[in-house]
Amino acid sequence: MYNAIWDKVFEIVPNLRRNVLSVMGDFEKSHINSGREKFPTATISGCEFHYKQALAKSWNENIPMEFEYILERAYAVAHLPPEKVGEGFMHITSLLDNVANGNGVNPAILQKLQDFAAYLKRYWLPLAEVLSVFQKTVRSNNTCENFHLYAAKKMGIRSNVYRMLDGMGAQMDKTAANYEMAERGLIVTVQRPARLVEADLAIQRTENEFLLGRYDVEEYLTHIAGLRRYHFARVCNVCYSKEHLHKLPTCPHRICNNCLRNLIKRECPNCRTPITTYLPEHMMGGEVWSQNIPAQLQHEFYKHLLRDIEEMDSNSDIDLSDIND
Repeated sequence: MYNAIWDKVFEIVPNLRRNVLSVMGDFEKSHINSGREKFPTATISGCEFHYKQALAKSWNENIPMEFEYILERAYAVAHLPPEKVGEGFMHITSLLDNVANGNGVNPAILQKLQDFAAYLKRYWLPLAEVLSVFQKTVRSNNTCENFHLYAAKKMGIRSNVYRMLDGMGAQMDKTAANYEMAERGLIVTVQRPARLVEADLAIQRTENEFLLGRYDVEEYLTHIAGLRRYHFARVCNVCYSKEHLHKLPTCPHRICNNCLRNLIKRECPNCRTPITTYLPEHMMGGEVWSQNIPAQLQHEFYKHLLRDIEEMDSNSDIDLSDIND
């Protein structure tokens, strides 16, 4: 079916075949094979969202929350280069081995985890070239999905061909206007949430650091998973706790009180960025602080900081008295 559709499109737009540089979609094999056949010079890639969606469906809902970190690492495998995807899945297997070697793990839960790891290797490892979104500016086809949603809303529940053509025409006019702006060198404004822009830049920095050898595969997957939790959930990047979080201004990670007590080295346990100070979560407001603390927060900051240090010192052998402002 896909081949027949492309053949019809080529009749209408003959030059399309050689102008298309990349094709992205879900991981349906017929879609992938058709893309490779009809666009032999284009890059065929899968959608990261569909990958995560498939993994979430395969992840058994009866698996306890304490093993959620395994799913997070599996999500992050898509950010590895194609030649490293196999090594990424080996890391997932090693995590399961550590669970199996522990005490008190329900055998039924362990079997579900092992089934999940087998599914990763059986289905996704052969698709490593398509799966990887490493250093790709576009990682999902959400733009296309949003267009479908927009078109459906525009046409309404009881639609007809005329309403459909009106809606499509309005969207084409908007796209043409944006294209003309881009041709003239103007910036086409796209409303993206600030957290998504920030997350995208953080992923790009991490990919570059991986290429430079700062991370091995295990550290890289841990860091990518940490970025996802930071931008889409407010939890401790070490133990996943939601209680008494502290923001580390030198890197995009949050640490709870218990994990902060265990910071033997003055660096983030996730990305090894040196730590010189921290801010209680309730004072962050979702922002990333890279500048000095505003004067109006000085008094409240020190009050909470001293209280936290006293609490931590009472239960810890680690000297935290060298925390700077």
